[in-house]
Amino acid sequence: MPLAGQTVQGIHLVRPLGSGSHSVVYAAVSGSGQPCTVKVFRPDMHAHAQREFRVAHPFSHPHVVRAYQALLVGGAPALLMDYARGRTLFDRFAPQPLAGDQAAAFLQAVCGVLGALEYMHGLGLVHRDVKPENILVEAGGTAAWWTMTSQAQPARSLEARCR
Repeated sequence: MPLAGQTVQGIHLVRPLGSGSHSVVYAAVSGSGQPCTVKVFRPDMHAHAQREFRVAHPFSHPHVVRAYQALLVGGAPALLMDYARGRTLFDRFAPQPLAGDQAAAFLQAVCGVLGALEYMHGLGLVHRDVKPENILVEAGGTAAWWTMTSQAQPARSLEARCR
């Protein structure tokens, strides 16, 4: 069922931004007029959505998307999240050679990603799907890790993994 144009718990779903195997992400506007996103999971993904919310809710880093609230949208689990502008790292930099401002923007994006990884590792989490398609980059090079939440898992020591 298309959800664009609907209002759910005071949040207006504007348009789909993208989709994956588990969810569809919508650009949205909160009741206070702030841009946000709503990630709507498949109806059978309640446990997954709750785990993602528990992991992402406490995030406080400029390059990591945060989840603010768990919702139900037509019976399907959903998350109210930060709105990250831009294009994927891959779409932003792959089509053209890196030179001048492009090279500086790319390096700024990579530094943002490294900062996000450092932050996540400091929380004892690792991301299992680091790839350019999971990172959004604004025109100037500011990066936000869009799908960090779905793949962040508690880290285990190397010793524990080898047992």
